[in-house]
Amino acid sequence: MARAAMQAPLCLRRYSIWHPFDVHTWKNTPDATDPTNPTKPPMPVGGESATEAAQVAWLMSCSPYVNASVVPPLASALAYATHMSRESAVADALYQRLAKTAGNVVLKDIEDEMNCRLEEVEVELDGSTRRVDPYCSKQLVRTLEDSVRAHVSWLDATMTCMQGLEASQHGDATQDSMDTLVTAVSRELSKWLMDRNLTTVELVQRLSALSGSYGQPHVDLLKTKLRADARAAHTLGRLCFAADAPAHQAQIFYGNDHDLIYFLCFPPECFAHYLKVHSVPTEEVASVMRTLAGATPAAASTIPPAPMSVVFSMLQRWIRAHRSVLTEACASTVSGIAQALRVPYTHPHWSGVKLCRVRDNVQAHPLSQNAAPVRMPWKAPDHLDFDGRELVCFTPTHYGVRACRLFAVLLEEAKLGLLPARTFRASALVAVVSRFTSDRELSQEQLVSHQLKPLGDSCGHAWPGEVVCKRRPLFKRSLSPERLPLAYPMPVAEVAGDATARPEDAPVPTVPPVVDGFAAVPMAPRPPDTAALAAAASMSDSSVPTELKRDHMVLMGLNERLRVYDDAETVRGMVSVDEVFGNMRWLFPIAEQRSDSSLRQTAAVVLKRLMEKCHAAHTGSIEDVVYTNTRISTDNKRASGVSFSRKGLRLLKQFLAVTLWQMRHNGHEFNKQWFDGAAGVTYARKLAKTM
Repeated sequence: MARAAMQAPLCLRRYSIWHPFDVHTWKNTPDATDPTNPTKPPMPVGGESATEAAQVAWLMSCSPYVNASVVPPLASALAYATHMSRESAVADALYQRLAKTAGNVVLKDIEDEMNCRLEEVEVELDGSTRRVDPYCSKQLVRTLEDSVRAHVSWLDATMTCMQGLEASQHGDATQDSMDTLVTAVSRELSKWLMDRNLTTVELVQRLSALSGSYGQPHVDLLKTKLRADARAAHTLGRLCFAADAPAHQAQIFYGNDHDLIYFLCFPPECFAHYLKVHSVPTEEVASVMRTLAGATPAAASTIPPAPMSVVFSMLQRWIRAHRSVLTEACASTVSGIAQALRVPYTHPHWSGVKLCRVRDNVQAHPLSQNAAPVRMPWKAPDHLDFDGRELVCFTPTHYGVRACRLFAVLLEEAKLGLLPARTFRASALVAVVSRFTSDRELSQEQLVSHQLKPLGDSCGHAWPGEVVCKRRPLFKRSLSPERLPLAYPMPVAEVAGDATARPEDAPVPTVPPVVDGFAAVPMAPRPPDTAALAAAASMSDSSVPTELKRDHMVLMGLNERLRVYDDAETVRGMVSVDEVFGNMRWLFPIAEQRSDSSLRQTAAVVLKRLMEKCHAAHTGSIEDVVYTNTRISTDNKRASGVSFSRKGLRLLKQFLAVTLWQMRHNGHEFNKQWFDGAAGVTYARKLAKTM
């Protein structure tokens, strides 16, 4: 009645009483005829569970006691509370799964499971359009932005320490430019990675365009410096050739003194590397030139700058000592710079670093006499879970540009799928799902406490709590032998012999054979011959002692599952713990009120005890029937239960039948044998009170 009532419109209004609930769907009503739309329409209020049905019936019961204009807002509140309750249950299950998951998770899978879109939406509330964030998507965006910014900054800092970087790239001016570039790239990349329509090809194209906007100006600026270095190297070469003509040498020096001093204080990497290979020190002349080159001396320094004549004299002495090596270094520098000026900004000459897999063991190309590292371990962004990569100086160069290195590695990451869109590490999503679940639960409690419960108090109808469908006790249920099997074997002929016989005339099965493990336990007297077969078949656990009821339910669930196995056809079988407690819920209504984790733990304990008793009674059955607890490598889940062979299946059925018969008919004597003493019986009796 309650589920049908929610579809009925009010007499005083042209809308259904659930019309206000349309606001809280957070999305447009999905078109059921559109096969490309994966969003499923929500279940009507009252149709999800017995609790919802009771709440709908409660509202319909309270409606006659209030003004008709108050009912639609109350219906909206109840519908919104139902909406939050459903999402909270799904989110809680999602949280449990993510907490045990390793690796990356695509947001599309989360959206499909929760039947939502993780983004901000615009809704109409109180006559105005508002932008709301119902699923904490801003927290995800913030996590992504922080992760991308940290990753881009880390890439720039790491590759700056590697070999092949041009000397000017370590200056303050370049650092300021890179700070601006890192901020811009991080902002754009974060925006792209939250685009639900982004593909790998589009990401590579956008990064290439961004490289042209930021990387090319850095290369052009370096080319300007390299042209000046080439001119200075050419001038130094002329000084070397004019070493025997002091007057001409002085004319060359004083005409280009500023460029020469700056060149020798901040030499290009190719020039400094050549001198280092040939053991030519530059500190001799650089020590007196740094002040003249623009470097500021220490504030407390009392050393005056050297006169230009002293600088020229020291330069002459240095040139005469290393004339041949300096001439070769200048020629090599001019040639290398001329070659670098001809290549575009996309050439590997400006980067020299490549992203490779560690297992490929890519050979690096180090520069001699250079102590800087040629390979560094790569680290994925914090919001992703990737490893097994490294940064390698793959192309030997002296003209590395920080901007080009950064874009080269980012493009490699995009091409290799290491920057997937709308993808997060499972552990990073746990925090968002946890917050969303807590918000939903708290909001639902506040909504019910402030809007719905006061109405019930004023109308004399209390707000319904958790509702459990009422069922008749198990001893009143008339289950057939096909649904609830006997706990001990019964010949088929005894049942099929007289199909028309009344239940009170049906024969009673004999007592099962005694198993060696229970031989010391006195058997209960045999039931009278006038007992009805139907009564025995529908016998509940009311005749089982309190301390044995929990174990009796588990063994009945196992017995029900073993009915599907054929002794002649089974080679190796297994009954899992989940299958056992699933049958427990089907057979015993009291088990429906217990959680899955509680029933799983109970079933595992009882099954282990059953295996111990079976092995004690049959010492040679350890390999034929055993309790297993192994991990499946395919889905990383545990498989727990009773595993048995063909021989073990027959033995297990017989031993289980004897155990169940003892629990039903001889429980007060059998309990000490089952629980290994009076202390175990006392403890089991305490546990039974919680069932």
